[in-house]
Amino acid sequence: MPGGVQAFAVRGLKNPEIAKELGITIKTVENQMTIALKQLRAAIFHPSSPFSTKSKTRMWLFFVG
Repeated sequence: MPGGVQAFAVRGLKNPEIAKELGITIKTVENQMTIALKQLRAAIFHPSSPFSTKSKTRMWLFFVG
């Protein structure tokens, strides 16, 4: 279910709520979120990413909006 857990998380649901909605365990939700966050970090810090710069200000602005 690609994006399933993440789609619910973006809407603000908590892990137990996501698990209940999708009929999966809370541990599965946690595992899928961990994988998604690792992939996001890898994309952000990839050398071709505009956010791979050493500028801490630029990264801070990205995360706080």
